[in-house]
Amino acid sequence: MIQIKEKKNCCGCEACLSICPKSCIEMVEDSEGFRYPIVNEEKCIHCGLCEKVCPLINSAQNTHLEETEFYAAYNLDDDILKESSSGGIFFCLVKAIIQESGVVYGVYQDSPLEVQFGRADTIEDCKKFMGSKYLQAKVNKIYKSVLKDLKEERKVLFSGTPCQIAALYNFIGKNYENLYTCDVVCHGVPSNMVYRQYIQYLQSKYQKKVKNIKFRDKSEGWAPNRLKIEFMDGTFVTVRSSDSIFQKGFLENYYLRKSCYSCKYAKLPRIGDISLADFWGYDGNLENENRGLSIVIVSTEKGKMLFSQITDKIEFHQVNQEYVTTRSRHVWIHPSQNVEREEFLKKLNGIEFEKLANRYYMNPTVWKKIRKKVKSLIGEHTRES
Repeated sequence: MIQIKEKKNCCGCEACLSICPKSCIEMVEDSEGFRYPIVNEEKCIHCGLCEKVCPLINSAQNTHLEETEFYAAYNLDDDILKESSSGGIFFCLVKAIIQESGVVYGVYQDSPLEVQFGRADTIEDCKKFMGSKYLQAKVNKIYKSVLKDLKEERKVLFSGTPCQIAALYNFIGKNYENLYTCDVVCHGVPSNMVYRQYIQYLQSKYQKKVKNIKFRDKSEGWAPNRLKIEFMDGTFVTVRSSDSIFQKGFLENYYLRKSCYSCKYAKLPRIGDISLADFWGYDGNLENENRGLSIVIVSTEKGKMLFSQITDKIEFHQVNQEYVTTRSRHVWIHPSQNVEREEFLKKLNGIEFEKLANRYYMNPTVWKKIRKKVKSLIGEHTRES
């Protein structure tokens, strides 16, 4: 029976809930805004399946190339590139699978407060998977649906965070040659509670109901990062990530899930057949005029074969591992926990999000900065001792 004694030992992948033969597990949100499995012990038959599929208890494996391949790349289709978070490579992979009567699983945002996994078997329907979603998706019954498609010998492309892909591997239980995985190099997942308060803040500030948030808007170029906040009346505003009280706290690791700070899948070689990330700081011979560029990591033979199917649809340049890891640290290392995380989330239950964000990271006082620095130094000294 799955029992979460330490929050860092659960990534919220929902594999345990999905595998339970008695449906006695439910995901319940805790005081920090993260969902964890709770077992109805009266219904539990102690079969142990929930523990067997857990990607943190049992590490998932993939069959890797002798040498991982790294590329800088972007989609030649300007329309797709404009709507994509970075280089638009994922949609090329989608087309390659759909054109062979395959199916694609990815994450879409169906409301300002909700993201979840979905299934698509047409190129048009796959467009809902485009773009970054800085929230943890609800898995629902997706693992079961993937397994059904695999057994029916459909080609499947599954895209998600590394822990979700690891959970899928454990759930299906064996290597299916018709399964292709694409992991998103992940910064971590933020608190649902914080995000809800952010939506409330926006609606109070603009006196309008939020319809949707596009976390990576490229209407003014790829960099700097911008959010596009769309309202129900058809209007919108764009905000730089550095000026967003949600994005800035997210990027400074104030309210990520506990497991993200010790993620065992933030490493090389990657868990997916192909991995995608933003390629910031690229200074090679590809010219994309600030339209977006992806890091593409090819880790397996299946990934290599899939990548070979899209090379006529992209501009790409092979680079080495060191070049990539110096420009995208989360390719190989998990985020560090902010020393003020616990304090921030505890206070959020009694203080408005805007006020707390300003106090901690938007407009901190000199004294606040000094106090945080001292905490960081104490933390480093404790880890070294």
